[in-house]
Formats: sequence, structure tokens, C-alpha cells
Amino acid sequence: MRGLEIQKTERTATHSKMSAPDYRICIAQSESDFEDVFRLNHEIFAEEIPQHQKQPDGRLIDAYHHRNTYFLVRSDEELLGMICATHYDGTRFSVEGKLKDSTIIDHLRGSAIEIRLLAVRPKARGTAVIITLLRSLVEYSLAQGFRIGLISAVEQQERLYRKMGFEAIGAPVQSGAARFIPMKVEFEKYLEFAKSYPAFSMPGTQGDAGHG
Repeated sequence: MRGLEIQKTERTATHSKMSAPDYRICIAQSESDFEDVFRLNHEIFAEEIPQHQKQPDGRLIDAYHHRNTYFLVRSDEELLGMICATHYDGTRFSVEGKLKDSTIIDHLRGSAIEIRLLAVRPKARGTAVIITLLRSLVEYSLAQGFRIGLISAVEQQERLYRKMGFEAIGAPVQSGAARFIPMKVEFEKYLEFAKSYPAFSMPGTQGDAGHG
């Protein structure tokens, strides 16, 4: 996705483009939550990144929807960004479709979860939203017993993902009109990176509006 640069700062998140009190992060549960997910999914992955064909109704339902846990950031009622954790169902990870040899991740099947559908609207890029989405997913995954995250990263954002501690596990591959790199990250390594960047917390979790 274009424009996902992270701004490092020694100030609190209230000094970002949008202030932390304007943000609310939650796990998608309601029908309206999922409807917003489908529309943002289409906006980013069919309209901005042409990975999928555009749909007349402006909705894109993920093929792994039933396995996804979605984390959402809202400002008032507007959905600004999302990310999902896709659980392994005992058959395959979606990232396997982008690997020439999927056996290279066989040893990760019991300890990995997939990081997918990272989507942030342009007005919220360069703010604490991306860090908070990732940190929320990472903390959730660690609590579930997962240590590794697998992701299909947009090739043009490779530098950003490497900065956050991700490493490639395969060569770039074409998907629709976009190119993706299969990557993995150790969650503890990501949390070390995130300490230097502003974030905010989900209700009921530790943390504040400042550094993660």
C-alpha cells in the first residue's frame, strides 16, 4: 500500500496527525463492523492495490473470513484502519500460495499465525494507527501462544516491513496486478521495534497514549 511510512517521535501520540483520544481500537464483532471491513477491504485491495477485481457493490469478503480475527481502529464511527490475524486451520496458510516450496514453513505450523489485510485509509497514514494495529495483533497472538507472524507484504513496502523486523522467506510473486513478498517476523522482535514509536492501547490492555 502506498504511503504507510511510520513517523518516529519522542513525543506522545497526541502529537500525531490525529490525537490518541480520537482513536478507538476494538476487535470486530458486530454486523456493522464486518460490513465496514468488507468495504475497506475493497477500497484498498481492489481499488488502490489492484489485487482483486472491483465489485459492483464495493464489498470484498476475504476468502479466509471465517478464520480471521479483525482489529479495527475508528475515529468516532469512521473505520480508519484494520488488520487481521488468520488462524491456521490444519490444512494451509494463505501465504503458501506465494511460496515455491511451502515445506520451508512446516516447522512453523504450530507456532505461527498469519498477519493479513493491513489496510489504513490515507488520512491516517503516518500516524499511530499502523503501529497500534500491529501491536494489538501481536499482543493478542502472543497471548494465544503464537510466536511468529507470516505475511504477504506488498513489494513496494518491503523496506518498511524490514524496518519492523520482518524477513523474506520467499521471492516476490504476482497476485492480480500487485506483487507480494512472503515474509515472517518474530513477535518479540516486533515489540522491541515498536517501543520507539507512539501507539495506544485496546480497552482492558496495559499501555497508554505514549510509547508502546
